[in-house]
Amino acid sequence: MPHQTHIKAETLIFSELFEKGRFTIPWHQRRYDWSEDDVTALLEDIEEAVSSKKAHYFLGTIMLLGKRDDTFWDVNDGQQRMTTFSLLCSCLSRRFLESEHTDTLSEYMASRIVFDIGCRSDYDPQNIPKLPPRLTPPAHDKRVYHAIICHRDIGKNGKMKRAWEVINDFINRLDMEQAKEFLDFLVGKVEVAVLYVPDSMDASAVFETINCRGKVLGDFDLIRNFFYAHLNEDTETRRQRIHDALENMYVTLGVKITDYAKCFFRCKYGFLPDKRFYRAFRRAVDDEGKKQDSRPFREYVVHLAEETTSPHHIRLFHAISKPKENDKDVEDFLADSKAKNAERNVFVFLKECENYTIVRPLLFALMSHYYIRNMDGNKAQPQKTAKCVHEHIKKLNAFVMRTAFVSNKFEPSIFEKAFFRTARDVMALESIESYDMMDFLRACDRYDIIDDSTFVEKLGHKESSFSGTKARAFLYAVNANIQNDWSVIDRDKCTLEHILPQSPAYWEGWQFDNPRAWYNRLGNFTLLGDKDNSPKKKDNENFDVKKEIYKDSALKLSRNLCSYKEWTEENVEKRQRDMAKKASRIWAF
Repeated sequence: MPHQTHIKAETLIFSELFEKGRFTIPWHQRRYDWSEDDVTALLEDIEEAVSSKKAHYFLGTIMLLGKRDDTFWDVNDGQQRMTTFSLLCSCLSRRFLESEHTDTLSEYMASRIVFDIGCRSDYDPQNIPKLPPRLTPPAHDKRVYHAIICHRDIGKNGKMKRAWEVINDFINRLDMEQAKEFLDFLVGKVEVAVLYVPDSMDASAVFETINCRGKVLGDFDLIRNFFYAHLNEDTETRRQRIHDALENMYVTLGVKITDYAKCFFRCKYGFLPDKRFYRAFRRAVDDEGKKQDSRPFREYVVHLAEETTSPHHIRLFHAISKPKENDKDVEDFLADSKAKNAERNVFVFLKECENYTIVRPLLFALMSHYYIRNMDGNKAQPQKTAKCVHEHIKKLNAFVMRTAFVSNKFEPSIFEKAFFRTARDVMALESIESYDMMDFLRACDRYDIIDDSTFVEKLGHKESSFSGTKARAFLYAVNANIQNDWSVIDRDKCTLEHILPQSPAYWEGWQFDNPRAWYNRLGNFTLLGDKDNSPKKKDNENFDVKKEIYKDSALKLSRNLCSYKEWTEENVEKRQRDMAKKASRIWAF
């Protein structure tokens, strides 16, 4: 005899779930918490499903706790989706009601999801405020929710209000035919899995099991599953080869696997935002794949999976994301570019750009012309290409570093669209030799840093503070410019030193009217090598005591401070202007 189960489950059309009864979101549940991005993502997903004429759209699991009978339920999990779905139906109801040619049937279909209406013959839209709603939010959201579904004005603030505005804008962009098609899809093709938990069970324990036992899928996990969905009809040999390559990526890339995916696919498709990356990726693949006249969409996706798992691409990503001086790929490139012994070469450029992740796709696209396309044994072409790529990366590095020094940071929101789209264009070029990097950089120059005199003026008088990472990068390069034996010093163990101490407790005796305005200026920074005498007990002493440390420093940048008799506001400013002039030569175009 089979054992009796306590939790029941079924898959339902979402609208049918609403029509099964009435639902209360318990008092202890959090407020409505979906952001505008969350709501937009749902609307775009459903819109894509409608336009693609998909047979269904799955919206996840709803967990209900029985209250009195099979018509009254507490929502234990799924309140955000249920609330958003009902707001969407309420908006469609209003659209059909207020249109020039009222669509009473569509209005009724949308309203019966929001309200416990009964049969159509008894329904009058004018009675909406008196009808019992299907869903009752907790007290903190109840008033706003009820005002929205009753077509009344609501306040200006709150996430539910903003969600409603996003939904309203979206629905009002649709013409009446599109709105009708959208409603038909909502009512007939959006599915959910429903768990019915009896009131006698601990619903919280069930909820924790559902949400904590599994692994949250990252962007690359979703991309991998997308590839697998198109491999079912492929040959077993090819399918296994791609599967093995995808699995191996987790071993070779580890936690950087999503960083690689974002870099590679931005080179393929241009601007794909961090938020909703997977959705943007899917849309880009759909758009590009459907343009392919020569092969079916499935074949396009399988080929994309093969490209993604290419060992050459993964090796290239390693070279640009974590540059190592003895890396064979970098060494080969330096040899071919004739820049191996240069003071500043591609290794230095990559090292300086290491933390500016929005630059990676463009670096990847540039270097792919050497690594991926020209390693065919023909030494003449790789050398020509390497020289050209090296020059492009030099200019790109100069732009990034100059911008980062003059502005507070290299702001992703300002540059990412242009950089990602250019990475795509560069990747698609047949030849990199004809590409004009300076045209692109001039179009991106928001701070007028390409002009040397302007750059020197801005950096020489910059008052805002430098972060430690940025200051170290700047000082490393300045020291390398004036010290021939820099390579023997362990750069990673160098420490950033404030000449005028950071702490106000130690400012007495220093010749500064307003030390607070000067201690974090670029001109007040220097570096100490890992083998320099530690200034722990002297770093807050006066300038004469500090010079005893600086004179024996392994870094010429610090030794040169001994030429100053005293440390004053004028000397900080003079030193900063001198370093700005050096910077214009170091990061030259």
